Amino acid sequence: MKDMILTGNIISKGKVMKKMFLVCTLISILNIACASQKRQKTPEQRAAKKTEVFEKKLNLSASQAVKVRSIMLSQAIRIDSLRNNRQAVKKAYHRAHHNILEQTDERMYSILNPQQKKAYADWVKQRKERKLAKKGNAI
Repeated sequence: MKDMILTGNIISKGKVMKKMFLVCTLISILNIACASQKRQKTPEQRAAKKTEVFEKKLNLSASQAVKVRSIMLSQAIRIDSLRNNRQAVKKAYHRAHHNILEQTDERMYSILNPQQKKAYADWVKQRKERKLAKKGNAI
């Protein structure tokens, strides 16, 4: 059959295919737009998420959780600022980013008890191993 009957009207297959293609394209565009918006979290959201993770992993007390949130918020704001003001030299950006992470680690160690310090050190070690594994897979 050359023609197709759709809801009582006669519509050619070509027109139906064009409409289906347009609908699929529109859905894809909307999906991509929504996905990109989900990734852009504020520094406050990132700090809250990290604090929540550390509360579970390190069994933080209430006062420690407040201090950790402050440290993570400071880190998130500084990294955000660094990302927004990227320098032309990639090495300088990476060095500055690394310095921020080191300072955060020092501040974290200053508020943790010995048992929590060990758990945090294990977490840092795992983070570095995952990063190296990603680099190894990318090459």
